[in-house]
Amino acid sequence: MEETGKVTGIELISPLLLSYRRLMIGDHRQLPPYRSIELKKILTNNKKLTNTFEEVDSINNFKLKNELIRNGYFSSINDEQAREIGLRATKYVNLFESLILEDEEQDEKFEQLAGKGQKRKNKLSSMLSVQHRMHPHIAEVISNVFYKNELFTDAEKKLKYLSKDFDSVINIKQESILKDTPALVWINQQDVQKTKGSRAGEHKPIWSNDSECKEIIDILKDLDKNTNPTKKIKLAILSPYSNQVKLISKHIEIAKKNNELKTLLNNYIPPDDNDGYCLTVDSFQGGEADIVIISLVRNNGKSTIKSALGFLSDQRRINVLLSRAKHKLIIIGSYELLKSWSNRIVKESSQEYEFIPKLINELETSAQIGNLLLIESNSTKKQGKKNAK
Repeated sequence: MEETGKVTGIELISPLLLSYRRLMIGDHRQLPPYRSIELKKILTNNKKLTNTFEEVDSINNFKLKNELIRNGYFSSINDEQAREIGLRATKYVNLFESLILEDEEQDEKFEQLAGKGQKRKNKLSSMLSVQHRMHPHIAEVISNVFYKNELFTDAEKKLKYLSKDFDSVINIKQESILKDTPALVWINQQDVQKTKGSRAGEHKPIWSNDSECKEIIDILKDLDKNTNPTKKIKLAILSPYSNQVKLISKHIEIAKKNNELKTLLNNYIPPDDNDGYCLTVDSFQGGEADIVIISLVRNNGKSTIKSALGFLSDQRRINVLLSRAKHKLIIIGSYELLKSWSNRIVKESSQEYEFIPKLINELETSAQIGNLLLIESNSTKKQGKKNAK
């Protein structure tokens, strides 16, 4: 069973009963089952759970009532029993993750007894530690931030990608600032808090950013004809927010009508099983494309990390977001905003968001050795000229 990290234990029951041997494949470090976070909050909150039990007793439809409900089992549960039921049920919400974490816990206990580096013979899980999708410079960031430096690029793939003779599927116009850039590019939208009168931040509708949309159109115009006409290049434009996806799609349609994206239409196709180029990160888990352009959206002066970064503070979403590209990953967003929050997280020793300082550290290391290029956006340049006047 594939993508088992993205479904609940209840959804896994039926396929698990089909055989006495089961192989579950998934990634508990990527997106969890739908609404599982909210469900866990109910299961670990005694008051909410007790209220749920009371609601269960009021069900009138006999077909929905199983034997436990008909016999009034839930009406007789005390607080301690409710707490125990909630804790046990929480384990099965993310069943795949629970099995992996329990197995890793057993590994740690075994090492404490047998010595560091000693492995259990009856180990339940193992990690597929060799990746074949991403350019090694992209994969290195993903590995170091999300996988404890344990994700490696296939040796042949790495040699191919890093060879001087490597013929990339991507062709950028000669005059473009993206010409001959690394596999990883960040186009910085200046932090709105640092620029008086800046228009680069978030706008209505909520969680959308028009300046990032315009930047994406500029990038699409810079795409040149495919050097290999027999192969269509797959392009994905991702954002954590559906409103931004709609806005980007709208900008693309306008550019098409103005006959500005001929090269895009003739040489680039959406990823497999998708009607358009623009997608939310949640809908693209498991997907891949030759080129991925990311619109982060968030650029504001909010005072808490959740309100300032929103989905960008979700480690699993960011993992999925950054690991979809094969050849080139272009990120559009406020690097300064993310870095300022990274500094604050380090200062406050916040373990929940420690992946953000890790990410910033990896990006800066990549930039220092030439594996990432950080460039200013067109909107930032225009704003700078305006301020200079």
